[in-house]
Amino acid sequence: TILLILFAIKYSRKASVLKTILLIISFLSCYGFVMQISLQFFPVLAITLGGAILLCNGNDKINSNIGLFFFVIGSITSFFDLLTTPLLTLGFPLLVWISLQPDKQTEIKKDIVSIIKHSVSWFSGFALTWVAKWLLGTIVLGENIFSDAWEQSVYRLEAEDFTRWDAICQNFGMLNFPLIIIALSLILIAIIVSFNKKGWKKAVLFVIVGLFPYCWYFVLSNHSYLHWWFTYRNQITSVACCLLALASFVSTPMRKPRQNQQH
Repeated sequence: TILLILFAIKYSRKASVLKTILLIISFLSCYGFVMQISLQFFPVLAITLGGAILLCNGNDKINSNIGLFFFVIGSITSFFDLLTTPLLTLGFPLLVWISLQPDKQTEIKKDIVSIIKHSVSWFSGFALTWVAKWLLGTIVLGENIFSDAWEQSVYRLEAEDFTRWDAICQNFGMLNFPLIIIALSLILIAIIVSFNKKGWKKAVLFVIVGLFPYCWYFVLSNHSYLHWWFTYRNQITSVACCLLALASFVSTPMRKPRQNQQH
């Protein structure tokens, strides 16, 4: 709760109150508050919010080494999670990074390439750390850990008595739709009041990131279908991206710098 409040304070200073509320709603729509009372779920939640807070701080070292930043987050995630909700530590910081980019500097092609690079960095850190674990396990235990890992990987990729589409629908059905509808209604009202036609570029970027969890469900269909009761929380990223994509079409007034008054 402290992490979420701290993130909300720092993010609202960089973005807007509307976007901050939407990101909090994205957590609530996937019952993210349950994650704070579960030892299985909390580490990923802490890494996700911690990474987002670091991005909000605007540290020059992080901004200049953003690829390494995602690599490290992916590596740290592998110590706590494999298939529960690891994608949160990629998707949520990534959408925060997108939303904090100045609108004038948004270049659709360049930013899509950046999203791909950052995602590859995260997956590299996540996968290489797991491979290192299996290598150490094989050396220390004297057993072929890679063989077990391969068998489990093949099993998780299969769709037995269901389709890959069923895995997606199973997770999608767990969302808190009334809360999402309320958020969408607020955004539509804001768009009517103040429309920003130039927001389509960032909207496209958010949609791309929002599709990540569904690609995950499609590929890892077996695990996503059988364990839908916790894998669905990866959709915190999807809901947040959907809401922010629409919020990109809301024109927000520029903050005027304060002028010192002479008495």
